[in-house]
Amino acid sequence: MSQTISLSKDMMEDIYDHCRQEYPYECCGLLIGDYDTKKVEKVMRTRNIWQERMEDRFEIDPEDLVKGEKLARDLSLDVIGYYHSHPDHPNEPSEFDRERAFFGMSYIIVQTIKGQETLPKSWVLDEETSQFTEEIINIT
Repeated sequence: MSQTISLSKDMMEDIYDHCRQEYPYECCGLLIGDYDTKKVEKVMRTRNIWQERMEDRFEIDPEDLVKGEKLARDLSLDVIGYYHSHPDHPNEPSEFDRERAFFGMSYIIVQTIKGQETLPKSWVLDEETSQFTEEIINIT
């Protein structure tokens, strides 16, 4: 059974815009919404603080993560996942992504080629296999 994550066209456009602005470096952000329905209600941009290899690594600024968790609580929602870009690389999770992922969370990855986004893919880390499975992105 495939999972589905839903977000608005405007939210997806905001993610694309973030990818373009940060290119050739990876951008990153939070997906805030209802964990049970996987419906995103808010996208929050965060800072990538991975200084050594920003073109193929990201680490969300801990201050941004705390702000995002607080925002989610204030809205009676959850952080249900994360997004990031893969500049000039496929939109599939890397081993680095897998090692840092949390089970059950959604990970939207946007391949950004020469500063322009392509189709995004979303992934969920399976607890039994410790491998990512693709989930459907429903843009409303």
